[in-house]
Amino acid sequence: MGLVYSATFPPTTVTGGTQVDFFEFQVPTGRTLKLLSVHVGQSSEAGDAESEMISYHIKKMSGATSGSGGQTADISAADPSVNSSGLTVEALNTTKASLGTTETVHRDAFHVAAGLHYVPTPDEMHDVKTGDLIVVEMTKAPADNVTFMGTINFSLSGA
Repeated sequence: MGLVYSATFPPTTVTGGTQVDFFEFQVPTGRTLKLLSVHVGQSSEAGDAESEMISYHIKKMSGATSGSGGQTADISAADPSVNSSGLTVEALNTTKASLGTTETVHRDAFHVAAGLHYVPTPDEMHDVKTGDLIVVEMTKAPADNVTFMGTINFSLSGA
């Protein structure tokens, strides 16, 4: 396994009826990425009346156009002697990544109160190659405003 990194976004309100890409980033030149885990929680939905399911896909996209309208996630290396991953992780893009060739590697739904917790076994980890996008896409918008926060963990090997 390569060097391990985490990217996070702070509590941010997503407007009801809006679908977003929770995370999106392009693998740097000469590198291979393995997605280790994705965690998305929320801090605004407490009552049964606010209970709902949110569906999502994890996709590898080649030749795709990056989305926009979100924020830049904070990236940190598990090894403090490592300076940078050489990539920018986008979070909560309201204009989603599009075009290109798409391979959906995981699709599921999570209860908004429990959060999204995707932790593949080593055998389930897909290699994402140089230039490809990895996208964690919300595919069903929340009915009302939700304050989400999230972490994505990944390894980079090569160059």
